[in-house]
Amino acid sequence: MNCLVLFDFDGTLTARDSFIAFIRATNSPLKFYSGFILLSPVLILYKFGIIPNWKAKQAVIRYFYGGMKADKFFALSKDFSEKHILKLVKESAMLKLREHINGGHQVVIVTASLEPYMEAWCKTIGVELIATRLEVAEGKITGDYSGGNCYGIEKANRIRGKYSLSSFEKIIAYGDSRGDEEMLELADEKHYRVF
Repeated sequence: MNCLVLFDFDGTLTARDSFIAFIRATNSPLKFYSGFILLSPVLILYKFGIIPNWKAKQAVIRYFYGGMKADKFFALSKDFSEKHILKLVKESAMLKLREHINGGHQVVIVTASLEPYMEAWCKTIGVELIATRLEVAEGKITGDYSGGNCYGIEKANRIRGKYSLSSFEKIIAYGDSRGDEEMLELADEKHYRVF
């Protein structure tokens, strides 16, 4: 069967948030903890729904990586991908993902996680990727997005922009949060918090 399978990453395939794990792995403990203390007003505003997800996340990216040389950032991302991502992934979720791959389905990870550290891992396991891209200017990470944060309606927009959904006999989607609702609505078969 010509089937498109869409997997969210954080919370669906993983037991914990990969973005926080990435920040922890690529910064000193001092910078990690002091950064989140300094950013706590922004995070509290997000927690209470006063500012949106994308804005809070952007503030975090700007603090930790804004102005960093892109080559250094991509090297850190590759290292994180190789050494840490597999430790985050739930075994039950990976079994289901591999079942879809072995069934000849077109499998796509659709995630708000950052494209640079997701890309190498997705290539290794043989799946496609739609993720949050970061802007690079004059060889440096600006801290801004290149396009929107891949969350909520942006997930659905990016999927529709990349695939002709009507060409698939069946669409299956897996998600676990509010940010996956629009993606799940695209699917014939929806799975919510199943792992």
